[in-house]
Amino acid sequence: MAPRVINYTPGSVIYFNGDKSDSVYLLKSGKVQLTSIDIENQNEVCDIIKTGEFFGVKSGLIRYPREDTAITAADSTIIQFYTNDFEQLINKNVSIIMTMLKVFSNQLRKMHSKIEHIVGERNIDNPIYNFFLLGDFYLKERRYDEAVTTFNRFLKYYGDYKDIASLAKERLDMADKAKKTYGNGGGPVPNLTPPDQGMFFAMSSSGASYSENKTKGTDNDISVKIDSANSLINKEKYSEAYEILNELASESNISDEYKKEIVTGKITVLFHLEKYKDTIQSCLNYLKQYPNTNNKANIFYYLGISYGKTGDNFKAKEAYKVALSSTDDSKQIYKDIQKAMSAIE
Repeated sequence: MAPRVINYTPGSVIYFNGDKSDSVYLLKSGKVQLTSIDIENQNEVCDIIKTGEFFGVKSGLIRYPREDTAITAADSTIIQFYTNDFEQLINKNVSIIMTMLKVFSNQLRKMHSKIEHIVGERNIDNPIYNFFLLGDFYLKERRYDEAVTTFNRFLKYYGDYKDIASLAKERLDMADKAKKTYGNGGGPVPNLTPPDQGMFFAMSSSGASYSENKTKGTDNDISVKIDSANSLINKEKYSEAYEILNELASESNISDEYKKEIVTGKITVLFHLEKYKDTIQSCLNYLKQYPNTNNKANIFYYLGISYGKTGDNFKAKEAYKVALSSTDDSKQIYKDIQKAMSAIE
């Protein structure tokens, strides 16, 4: 599902500590305050998010309950990315990966004394290294579920770096085995050999990740244009985004993966431009071409709203039913579909 732009008044709660997390947020304008509890002295800690910064990243990507409460401190506009869409975005944009990793680094710095004590390594200003340290922290704290997810994410972004990927896989296997043997919080504290910091500096200085390497060569221009269109969509410049996507659609020798992105982008744009008949036709064409798409819930959601806007509530309800059956009730989109469905009943 496309990112959502949400406007908040001062004092609005975006999420509470302990809430389930399936989203990452970007502050477009305004001011957001994050309140959490210091893990060392249990004092309340407040952090201010600045315009252009992501927040809710760690819990959103690892899919664990929020560890802070986010409240607006002024009129604010926030972009909400559902986790799956955010992962697709960062897979194609190394600068966003680095921004995300810096968020991990900032969180680790705030826990630096405990991290140093538990992990046995001084926290350094290297986001990739600190991402790895986060996994070690969870492993030594015997929070095995979070360790498994963290190392899985690390391997997804940096699995092509042989030496460090091998060490990450060892950590992943260690966490998975401990979880199955002892359960979360159980068993002895693992004895971890500190990773070689030099390997991480080499990774950072190269400026490349697996995701970046995939888009080099003939696909690079296409990837850049798609990113540009998505950026325009996030800025609500739908007509400009549509021009780029329409131009891409006319090109030959585009991979099936990119074709799907182009079509879903066009559907998003048509929907926001309130061209509901065109949205319906594009959704139906997409479903005909890709009947087994994993994006079915989002497509049928757009289809349902568009049918409703054109006065066909019967087809709208049928589309919403399929959308609901294509996702689970823990996802935000499930709630969005239910809300839209109740509006026409």
